[in-house]
Amino acid sequence: MAGHDTWMPGRWTTFNPMTTLDAPAKPAVYVFYIGGEPVYIGQTANLRNRLSNHRIRHGYARNIVTPWLTVRDDVSVYGKAKITKRFGDWAMWELRLIKRLRPMFNGTFVNERRTAGMYA
Repeated sequence: MAGHDTWMPGRWTTFNPMTTLDAPAKPAVYVFYIGGEPVYIGQTANLRNRLSNHRIRHGYARNIVTPWLTVRDDVSVYGKAKITKRFGDWAMWELRLIKRLRPMFNGTFVNERRTAGMYA
């Protein structure tokens, strides 16, 4: 399946979800990836504040703790965001991305899709 940034026009910014201070305080749609798989898609009016609410951090036993999974620290955890200027654009993009990418932890697809062996 093509990545979200190959069919959705515009610039996407890759970010480290464990360091949110450099994220802009602007409206955006964002995608979290664990091991290269999209696991959660969201939208927000303030990207910096929303990322800090997810509280993704290093755990005690060489792992990364996310709201969805605890994964080994050798599994890549990153995000991509598309900043928008127009009110409401991010909500439309979120719905389209969820429908296309079917992330593991966005409502409908939670029990439908499983990836074996790459998580803790």
